[in-house]
Amino acid sequence: MPKLRQDMIDVAFYLYPSEEAAAKGRDFGGTGFFAIIASETIPDWVYCYAVTNWHVAVRDGCSVIRVNTVSGGSDIIPLDPSQWLFTPQGPDLAIALVTLDQNRHRVKGVGLSAFASSETISNYQIGVGEDVVMIGRFVDHDGGIVNRPAARFGNIAVMSTPLPQATKGIHEAYCLDMHSRSGYSGSPVFVYRTTGSTIGEGSVISGDDGFLYLLGVHYGQFVEYWTLQDVDESAKSTGVPAHTDAAGKNARMVRGLSGMTCVAPAWQLRDLLFHESEVKRREQLDLRRLREIQTVTFDTNPP
Repeated sequence: MPKLRQDMIDVAFYLYPSEEAAAKGRDFGGTGFFAIIASETIPDWVYCYAVTNWHVAVRDGCSVIRVNTVSGGSDIIPLDPSQWLFTPQGPDLAIALVTLDQNRHRVKGVGLSAFASSETISNYQIGVGEDVVMIGRFVDHDGGIVNRPAARFGNIAVMSTPLPQATKGIHEAYCLDMHSRSGYSGSPVFVYRTTGSTIGEGSVISGDDGFLYLLGVHYGQFVEYWTLQDVDESAKSTGVPAHTDAAGKNARMVRGLSGMTCVAPAWQLRDLLFHESEVKRREQLDLRRLREIQTVTFDTNPP
């Protein structure tokens, strides 16, 4: 596993159901990250989008963002569910345009060039077994009143395939062999390959070039239901755990996690970022910005 750059960790933020919860660092909430889109007309001008799951920011109402500051504290961005854009019954994704201060906020954004497109997958022949890393909120030790995201590592188990999502829709998604839990929803997932990490023919380590791409957005885990079995009391004296079959209509079940994580592909996020309404919004903001740049203040009392 490679050492992660700090700017990879700084793309993540936390989400809470209220400003009070965000300030105190309580309640489950979720994770999000920042995506960057360059202006079409203004050089060096970018738009910053907060990205998370629909089920986090909209359905569950955890729409308040908390970001770290360069001084070591945190700031709160008080969004509400109505400010997040999503596709009804679409992929479990939501975005919101936000304003950040690079001099105040310790944040980084993922640019479109880092998104793993279908062409990226084809060109690099990315497939089952590739290394992946997720950056998100481990709620049992998340930093308290500041964000301290935790990394989880794994591998691609199944390439993009139709899977059910919280939106009630069925959409393409990756299945990863990577542990997760509540709090990681909305986390960015990166696929990476370091030089010499690919096993080639004859089990010889090849020298393929390394890469790092945003594979997609974590939205859930595969759930398993396990049947509870009753221990035979007579077996306790022998130390041998005999069980009685609990199968049938009255079987008691417990809900657990399979260890398999579901990820919405990065190209679905790109489609949402280029939704007609957002493209038009950025065009209008570009025009407003151009007018500000071109405004000239004349001295009414020249010498």
